[in-house]
Amino acid sequence: MADFVWSDAWVLLALIWARKPVGRKGIVATGDFLNHAIMNDSELEGGLRRLQSAGYIVETKTGFDLAAKGRRLSDSLAQLTMANLLELFTAVEEQLAVKNS
Repeated sequence: MADFVWSDAWVLLALIWARKPVGRKGIVATGDFLNHAIMNDSELEGGLRRLQSAGYIVETKTGFDLAAKGRRLSDSLAQLTMANLLELFTAVEEQLAVKNS
């Protein structure tokens, strides 16, 4: 099992929010929209690697997308909205069992 960090939840939530396959630039842009910050290369690449290894995301010809495990998580978050963004982050962190640093 991967040891996830907070930024992994950020990457995953950006992909959930995008609702379609998206490239690295799109993930960073969506992450900026969600968190008003730009993820650095190690946050992005590390998150993509760990999330792929754990089966949450897949890389396709058109970018990164949710795998079945990621879609199940996304479906479980459907009742939360942008007004509850902190709850979204918390729910994704809890699913990934993010270690507090």
